[in-house]
Amino acid sequence: MSKTLWIAGGIAVAIGVVAYVGYNAMPAGNDGAGTIVEAKRAQTNGTNAMNPNATLATADERAKDSGASGDVTDRNQADRNQADRNQADRNQADRNQADRNQADRNQADRNQADRNQADRNQADRNQADRNQADRNQADRNQADRNQADRDSADRSSQN
Repeated sequence: MSKTLWIAGGIAVAIGVVAYVGYNAMPAGNDGAGTIVEAKRAQTNGTNAMNPNATLATADERAKDSGASGDVTDRNQADRNQADRNQADRNQADRNQADRNQADRNQADRNQADRNQADRNQADRNQADRNQADRNQADRNQADRNQADRDSADRSSQN
C-alpha cells in the first residue's frame, strides 16, 4: 500500500473517533441525564402518570392538603398587592413627571413674560429718547427763530 493511502486512512479513523466521542460522551455533572418527562406541576388538567383520573383541586384545597392553610392564597394576594404598589409607583412617577413638565412650562411662560416686559421697557426708553430729541430740536428751532427775530430787529433799527 502506498504512503498516501495510509495517511488518508489515518485521517478518516481520527475523524471517526472524534465524532464518536463527541456524540456519545457522558454529560457533564450539571447536565441532566436520562429521559426528559413532563413535570407534574406543569400539567393543567390535574392528571399525571400516577393518577390519570385525578380532578383539579382549587388553590384552597391544595393548600389544605399540603397543610399550608392558605399560604397559596396569601402568596397570590401578596403578589397582587405588590403589583398594585408597583402600578401606584408608576402612576406617581407619571404624576411627578407631569408636575415637572407643567413647572417647566410655567417657567417658560414667566421667562417669556420677562422678555416681553423688557421689550416694552426698551420701547418706552426709545420713545422717551425720541421725545427728548424732538424737544431738543424744538428748542434749537426756537432759539434759531429768536436769533432771527433779534437779527431782524437789529437791521430795522439800523435803517
